[in-house]
Amino acid sequence: MHNAENRSCDLHSIPLGTELHLQLREGSELFCRRGQLQIISPQQACSGGMPELAVALSPGQGWRAGADLRIRIRALSQATAKLELWQAPMPQGHTASEERTRPQGWTLAGWLRSLRRGPRAA
Repeated sequence: MHNAENRSCDLHSIPLGTELHLQLREGSELFCRRGQLQIISPQQACSGGMPELAVALSPGQGWRAGADLRIRIRALSQATAKLELWQAPMPQGHTASEERTRPQGWTLAGWLRSLRRGPRAA
Protein backbone atom coordinates (compact mmCIF):
# COMPACT_ATOMS: atom_id res chain seq x y z
CA MET A 1 0.00 0.00 0.00
CA HIS A 2 2.83 2.41 0.81
CA ASN A 3 4.85 3.50 -2.17
CA ALA A 4 8.36 4.80 -1.48
CA GLU A 5 8.20 6.88 -4.65
CA ASN A 6 5.46 9.20 -3.40
CA ARG A 7 5.46 8.95 0.41
CA SER A 8 7.96 9.62 3.12
CA CYS A 9 8.08 7.72 6.40
CA ASP A 10 8.98 9.41 9.70
CA LEU A 11 9.38 7.63 13.02
CA HIS A 12 8.57 9.47 16.25
CA SER A 13 9.03 8.57 19.91
CA ILE A 14 6.54 10.13 22.31
CA PRO A 15 7.38 9.93 26.02
CA LEU A 16 4.54 9.92 28.53
CA GLY A 17 3.54 13.48 29.44
CA THR A 18 4.51 15.06 26.11
CA GLU A 19 2.54 15.87 22.96
CA LEU A 20 3.52 15.79 19.33
CA HIS A 21 1.87 18.37 17.06
CA LEU A 22 1.59 17.44 13.38
CA GLN A 23 0.34 19.07 10.20
CA LEU A 24 -1.01 16.34 7.94
CA ARG A 25 -2.08 16.31 4.32
CA GLU A 26 -5.19 14.40 3.30
CA GLY A 27 -4.37 10.71 2.94
CA SER A 28 -1.45 10.72 5.40
CA GLU A 29 -1.36 7.64 7.64
CA LEU A 30 -0.29 7.09 11.24
CA PHE A 31 0.56 3.67 12.71
CA CYS A 32 1.13 2.84 16.34
CA ARG A 33 4.27 0.71 16.62
CA ARG A 34 4.59 0.55 20.43
CA GLY A 35 2.66 1.71 23.48
CA GLN A 36 -0.76 3.30 23.21
CA LEU A 37 -1.38 6.62 21.46
CA GLN A 38 -4.17 9.16 21.53
CA ILE A 39 -4.85 11.29 18.44
CA ILE A 40 -6.66 14.52 19.29
CA SER A 41 -8.48 16.71 16.79
CA PRO A 42 -8.09 20.48 16.86
CA GLN A 43 -10.86 22.14 18.85
CA GLN A 44 -11.50 24.73 16.14
CA ALA A 45 -12.31 21.92 13.69
CA CYS A 46 -15.38 20.99 15.72
CA SER A 47 -18.48 23.01 15.13
CA GLY A 48 -21.30 23.88 17.45
CA GLY A 49 -19.22 23.91 20.62
CA MET A 50 -18.45 20.18 20.49
CA PRO A 51 -15.48 19.05 22.56
CA GLU A 52 -12.27 17.87 20.95
CA LEU A 53 -12.47 14.44 19.36
CA ALA A 54 -9.91 11.82 20.32
CA VAL A 55 -9.17 8.28 19.25
CA ALA A 56 -6.82 5.79 20.90
CA LEU A 57 -4.51 3.51 18.91
CA SER A 58 -2.88 0.33 20.17
CA PRO A 59 0.14 -1.33 18.53
CA GLY A 60 -0.69 -2.44 15.00
CA GLN A 61 -3.59 0.00 14.59
CA GLY A 62 -3.56 2.90 12.17
CA TRP A 63 -5.42 6.07 11.29
CA ARG A 64 -5.68 7.97 7.99
CA ALA A 65 -6.28 11.72 7.70
CA GLY A 66 -9.51 12.30 5.77
CA ALA A 67 -8.58 15.94 5.10
CA ASP A 68 -5.71 18.38 5.60
CA LEU A 69 -5.55 19.09 9.33
CA ARG A 70 -3.46 19.66 12.41
CA ILE A 71 -3.54 17.08 15.20
CA ARG A 72 -1.97 16.43 18.59
CA ILE A 73 -0.70 13.01 19.61
CA ARG A 74 0.18 11.86 23.11
CA ALA A 75 1.30 8.63 24.75
CA LEU A 76 -1.27 6.95 27.00
CA SER A 77 0.92 4.17 28.40
CA GLN A 78 3.89 4.30 30.75
CA ALA A 79 6.30 3.20 28.01
CA THR A 80 7.53 5.61 25.37
CA ALA A 81 5.16 5.25 22.43
CA LYS A 82 6.47 4.82 18.90
CA LEU A 83 4.62 6.28 15.92
CA GLU A 84 5.15 5.70 12.21
CA LEU A 85 3.96 8.56 9.96
CA TRP A 86 3.50 8.10 6.24
CA GLN A 87 2.97 11.63 4.92
CA ALA A 88 0.86 11.85 1.76
CA PRO A 89 2.59 13.49 -1.18
CA MET A 90 1.96 17.16 -1.85
CA PRO A 91 -0.57 17.51 -4.67
CA GLN A 92 1.07 18.30 -7.99
CA GLY A 93 0.95 21.96 -8.84
CA HIS A 94 0.98 23.10 -5.19
CA THR A 95 3.90 24.79 -3.52
CA ALA A 96 4.83 24.43 0.14
CA SER A 97 3.61 27.97 0.87
CA GLU A 98 0.22 27.22 -0.70
CA GLU A 99 -0.03 24.05 1.38
CA ARG A 100 0.30 26.04 4.62
CA THR A 101 -2.60 28.31 3.64
CA ARG A 102 -5.05 25.57 2.60
CA PRO A 103 -8.20 25.28 4.73
CA GLN A 104 -7.93 22.74 7.51
CA GLY A 105 -11.50 21.50 7.27
CA TRP A 106 -12.90 18.06 7.88
CA THR A 107 -16.11 16.41 9.02
CA LEU A 108 -17.01 14.33 12.04
CA ALA A 109 -17.96 11.45 9.75
CA GLY A 110 -14.57 11.67 8.03
CA TRP A 111 -12.77 11.65 11.38
CA LEU A 112 -14.58 8.53 12.55
CA ARG A 113 -14.25 6.79 9.17
CA SER A 114 -10.49 7.41 9.20
CA LEU A 115 -9.91 5.08 12.16
CA ARG A 116 -8.30 1.94 10.80
CA ARG A 117 -8.25 -1.28 12.76
CA GLY A 118 -5.96 -4.26 12.49
CA PRO A 119 -2.53 -4.72 11.01
CA ARG A 120 -1.39 -2.24 8.41
CA ALA A 121 -1.09 -3.19 4.77
CA ALA A 122 2.43 -3.75 3.51
